[in-house]
Amino acid sequence: DMSSWSCLKVIVGRGSGINSIVSLGSAMPTADKPACVRVACASDDGFIYTYEFTKDAGWSETPAVSAHKDVVWALGHISGLVVSASEDKMIKVWPAQTAAPWECMETLAGHGDAVCCLAVTQNHVFSASSDGMLHMWKLV
Repeated sequence: DMSSWSCLKVIVGRGSGINSIVSLGSAMPTADKPACVRVACASDDGFIYTYEFTKDAGWSETPAVSAHKDVVWALGHISGLVVSASEDKMIKVWPAQTAAPWECMETLAGHGDAVCCLAVTQNHVFSASSDGMLHMWKLV
């Protein structure tokens, strides 16, 4: 029943359009940090913005990741990694199990135009582009 849904919180973005959001899952508490839920957002300005939610502090911003030279259209999450797709024709892989800002682990090239969307399975990433091509990637 859709009538039972309610908005719990609105998070004001960082000044640029948000094109995609992906859950990074939950982190268990440690001696230094309480349990949290993390999400990442793809942005018009080429950045990936991450947010954390803890019961005590609520939502907080974490450092932004300068991901691409152009619009980030899509994000995927696979095995502790974030995969980003961009207008710059590139797909990049990021170590999401660590706190942002992240260092790019790998850049995947092969599309002839903007990479618009991603689909993630347990072992593969599918990317689709304005060039009309669908690519299947295996992260090893």
